[in-house]
Amino acid sequence: EQLTKSYGMFCCLAHFASPEVFAQISTEDLERLANHASSVFSQLATNRKWIKTGVLQKIDKELIECVIPHMKHKNFDTIALQCNLLNDVANLCAARTPGMPCRDFTETILSITNNARVTLMISGWENERNFKKIEASGILGQAIRCITQPSLNKESIQGHLQILEELMKCPMLIQEKFKRGTPTGDMLVSVLEGKDGFKGRRHELVTARLDNILKIASVTNQSTKQSDYSIGQMCRKCSKSARSSEFQSNLLVCGRCKQ
Repeated sequence: EQLTKSYGMFCCLAHFASPEVFAQISTEDLERLANHASSVFSQLATNRKWIKTGVLQKIDKELIECVIPHMKHKNFDTIALQCNLLNDVANLCAARTPGMPCRDFTETILSITNNARVTLMISGWENERNFKKIEASGILGQAIRCITQPSLNKESIQGHLQILEELMKCPMLIQEKFKRGTPTGDMLVSVLEGKDGFKGRRHELVTARLDNILKIASVTNQSTKQSDYSIGQMCRKCSKSARSSEFQSNLLVCGRCKQ
C-alpha cells in the first residue's frame, strides 16, 4: 500500500509539474527511483508468471506507468539512460518473445519510447543521435513489435506513428542498424513476415511505415542521403508514394485521400 501511494505521488508530480519545478527534484531522488524501477523490471523479466501470461501485477503496473511521465523530463531521461532503465524495460518486453505482452503494456512501451524521443529532441539532441541511443537500449526494437497491436485507437496510433516517421528521417542509421543480420533489422523482418508482433490484421499505416524502413535499410550507400524511400515522398494519409514532383507537391490531396 505504501508503494502504491509513493508511485501515485511520483506519477502525479512528473505529469503535472512544469520543467522548472521538476528540475528542483534532487538527482539523488531521481536516481533512487530509476534504480528501483530498473531492479524491479530486471527481476520481472525472469518471472515465470510474466513470461507465461504477459500480464503484470497491479503494483508492478503502477510502477511502469509511473515511468511514462518521468520520461518527459530531461534530467530523468539522462539518469534513465545512465542506469540502463530503458534496457531493462526492453528486456522485460523481450522476455515474452515470441509471444506478446498484454495490450496495456504495449501501449506503455510505445509511450516510454516516444516520450524519451521527444524529450531528447527538445533537449537539443539531433534526430539521428537520439534514435541511435534509443535503439542501443533495445526499446526501439520492442516498440516496433508493440506498434503492431491491432486495437490501437485512432488518437494513439497517430502519436505512435511519429516514432516511425521521425526514424525514417535517419536513413544512415537505418542502414546501419535495421539491415538484415542486425538484431533490430532481423526483428523488423520477423514482424513484417508475421513471425513476430501481434497476429491478425494490423493498421495499414503501421505496416506501410515498417515496410518503408526495411526498404531504406536495403538502399545502397551511394544513395543514402537522397533515399528513394524518404518520408517526404510518402503520403501520410494512405502511404502511397511516387517520385514525381507533381505527386510531392500534392501529398495531402492524392487521389486516395481527397475524401
